[in-house]
Order: sequence, then C-alpha cells, then structure tokens
Amino acid sequence: MVSVLELSSNSLARLRRRLLEFLLHSSQKLIVRPIVKYTALSFFADRFFRSISRMRKAELFNDDGCWLLNPLTESNLQLFALVSIWISSKLHDSRPLSVKSLKSLGDVLITDQCFTTRDFAEAERVFMEVQSSDVD
Repeated sequence: MVSVLELSSNSLARLRRRLLEFLLHSSQKLIVRPIVKYTALSFFADRFFRSISRMRKAELFNDDGCWLLNPLTESNLQLFALVSIWISSKLHDSRPLSVKSLKSLGDVLITDQCFTTRDFAEAERVFMEVQSSDVD
C-alpha cells in the first residue's frame, strides 16, 4: 500500500485527476443535483486536496495520526471524495443522501478497501478537521 504522500508531483497530479473523475462519476451514479456536485467538487479539489498537499509539503503528517491519513491511500481519498458529496448534500438537499447509499456505492467503486458506515462518519470528521486546520 503506497502512501499518496510519497508520490512525485506528476504522479500526484495524475492521482488528483483520477479522484476528480471518481467524484464526478459518483455524483452521476448518486443522481445528485448540479449544485451538490459542484459544491462537492469545490470542497474536495479546492479545499481538502489542497490542504492535504500543503500539509504534505509542510511535513505536518505524523505516524500517530488518524488511520485515514496515515497512510494516505487512493482508496482513502476516494472515501473523502464521497464524503464531500455527502457534506454538500447535507447543505443543499432537504433530504440529504444517506450514509447507506454512499456506502453501497463505495462498496462497488472502491475496490482496494471496504469501508463501514462508521468509517464514513469518521471520514466526515477528519475531512472537516483538515479543512479547518488549513483556515488557521
């Protein structure tokens, strides 16, 4: 299992593209409204992924951190992409997506790892913490 933090800049750019395609494909499968899709895209690409990249450059990751960030794998980032859709749905939909629908999609699309509904809740917390730490 290769940590994303060990990738070169070119490999990281290719990974970012795959993750954005994953997010857009997931949005299509979940049949979300455009505002949900584009807000999720902004949360994930403009905020979360950028924060992770900054943390990587500043060497702010440590070995005793959260299992979702250490090691930071592509499958974990796919989970965070689904979480960005979930958060966006909570903001924009009167009936937001259920964690069960996200887990079901994750079970199909994320082939390297199986995540539980608890993992989704943990990932949501970590997602928000990473973004808030970048605001400081």
